[in-house]
Amino acid sequence: MKAAGVVRKIDKLGRIVIPKEVIKRLNIEVNSTLLEVKIEDEKIILEKYDVPSRACAVTGEVSHENKIYEGNICLSPKGAYALYSQIVEDNWSKIEEERRKKQK
Repeated sequence: MKAAGVVRKIDKLGRIVIPKEVIKRLNIEVNSTLLEVKIEDEKIILEKYDVPSRACAVTGEVSHENKIYEGNICLSPKGAYALYSQIVEDNWSKIEEERRKKQK
């Protein structure tokens, strides 16, 4: 285990701040990455918690790249693009009309 060389105090509520360098290095996404707390002897270990992947609502793909969107819809990057393309295609006349209005 490699030491980060950073010392932090624990606040009154028992919280610590994870250094920005550690967050960047481990690709931790604020408000979405889950961390598991483990205790080993006298050590507190934080590990990224691997949530099982869910299937894309459009393609059925199961991947760690899939994201959950508004309404609890799970989409893969390919599924999100396909859905976006269909929405644009189905609404292209409205989009063009709005563009013309803005240009006037």
